Amino acid sequence: MLIDFKVHNYRSFKTEQDFSMQTGKRLRKYQDTNTVMSTDERLLKSALIFGANANGKTNLIKSLIMLKNLVVNPTSDELQVLDSDTFGYNKKNTSFEICFSMSDDKYEYTLEYNTSEVVLALMM
Repeated sequence: MLIDFKVHNYRSFKTEQDFSMQTGKRLRKYQDTNTVMSTDERLLKSALIFGANANGKTNLIKSLIMLKNLVVNPTSDELQVLDSDTFGYNKKNTSFEICFSMSDDKYEYTLEYNTSEVVLALMM
């Protein structure tokens, strides 16, 4: 189950953006029916992404897909260019952080990269 996802320097996200499924302190009305206990925290069962046009809704989904593709489809050799779509086509690193739970275990994965190398790949 997804707990948290952070993206930095990808498409329209210049600064770090955080999508969290953790319940906030303000959620009281539907806490019993719309949340679930996972590992040691209460999480939302579902979430909606809404907003005005050109505010990053699609780019959030595309960033999740990009992370998946980078992990599931590795390069065939060390000279192959990594897919990247940075903010304003700058040369800075792109980073993804995802936190999820499976069974009773919690995992955190961080990936920081550019077109030529993986700078950091860390699973905790």
